[in-house]
Amino acid sequence: MQSIAAVVMMMLLGGVCQAQDAPPPPERVLPVDPVELVGGNETLGNPELTVERDGYFYRFASPANREAFLANPEKYELADGGACGRMGALSGLGDARRFVVHEGRIYAFASEGCRAGFLKDPEKSIDRPDSAPSGTDEQIEQGRATVDRLVAWAGGRERLAAVSSYQHRIERIVPNGETTARVVSRAGIQYPAIYVRGECWEDSCWVFAACEKRGVLVSGDKREALAQSRVEVLRRTMGRLPLEAIRASIAEDFVAVSDGEGEIDGTRVEFVRTWHAGVGLRLGVEKEMGRLVSLAYRGREGGGNVQAHTCRYTKYGTVEGVTLPKAWWTRSGEKQSQTTLAEIVLNQPVELPDLP
Repeated sequence: MQSIAAVVMMMLLGGVCQAQDAPPPPERVLPVDPVELVGGNETLGNPELTVERDGYFYRFASPANREAFLANPEKYELADGGACGRMGALSGLGDARRFVVHEGRIYAFASEGCRAGFLKDPEKSIDRPDSAPSGTDEQIEQGRATVDRLVAWAGGRERLAAVSSYQHRIERIVPNGETTARVVSRAGIQYPAIYVRGECWEDSCWVFAACEKRGVLVSGDKREALAQSRVEVLRRTMGRLPLEAIRASIAEDFVAVSDGEGEIDGTRVEFVRTWHAGVGLRLGVEKEMGRLVSLAYRGREGGGNVQAHTCRYTKYGTVEGVTLPKAWWTRSGEKQSQTTLAEIVLNQPVELPDLP
C-alpha cells in the first residue's frame, strides 16, 4: 500500500491544473448570474460574459455584473470553493446547477439529498470561523495562568516553540461488508504553514494538503486544486489537535479566558476558553498538575453535522520532551468513539511538493 506522502508526491507532481481545451463540464458552470442571484433574482448569464475562478465558471447577464464580481469575487463566488454545501469544505465538489442561496452566499451540492439536508437545517452544515471569547480582567488573568500551567506540563514554552513539525498515525480494523478493512489515518503539520490530512482504506487513499494559501485534494486518481476558503477550513481543523491547541499560546493574537471549574472522571479541572486565528476551544486543565484532560470545540468530523465535540484524554506520551495525549474518547452529539494514536513523530519533515 502506498503511503499518503507518496500519493501526494506522485499526484501533485503530475500537475493539478490542466489546460481547458474542451468546454467546461456542465456541473462546473453556474448558469445564472451570481451577482443577480445574491441580490435575490435568478437571471440566466450570457456565455460570452464568463469568468473562471477556482475551477468554476460564472456567467453574467451584463458587463456591469461581471465587473462587480471581479471587484469582489469572495462575495459572489460559490461558498467553500464549490465544495458540497452539506458535506463541507473538506469533501468533494458540488454541482453548480444544484444551488441554494443562504444568508447571501451561494452553496452548491453533490446531490439532491445533500441539498435537502442543507435546507432542513443550514447551521448544521456551515463551518464558520470561531469568534474570540471575552471576559473580565480577572477571567483573562486566570485563563492565562491556567494555560501557562498547561504549557509547563506539556514541556515548556521554549520546547514547544522549537517544535518544527508534528505527525501522527492512527490504524484501525473496521467492518467492510462481510470482511474487514485496514484503515490508516494520518495528519501532519510543518510550521509555519504546511498541513496534510488523509486516510487510506486498504489501497484507496485520499489526502488534503496545503501550504500557505495553496492546496490540493487527491482522491484515488483524481486531483483538484483547493480554493483558499477550503485551505482555511483545513487549517482550522488541524488547529484543534492537542499540540496546536497548546502551542497556539505562543501566538500574539492568542486569547485565554477562564470558564470556571469542574470535575471530569474524578479529576478536578479548570476550564479555559482559548482562541487563535479563528479556532475557538474549551480546554479542561487538571487543577493540580496542569495536564490536558479535555478539549471541546464546534466543528465537523467525517462529513457529518457541524456540532459540539468533546475529547476526553485517557493516555499520554512524551516525544522529544513534549507531552501530548495519545488516546481519547470523543463525544459528538449522542455518539461516542475511541481513538488511539499508533505513532507520534516530532521534528521530521512533512513531505509536500510544490502546490498549484
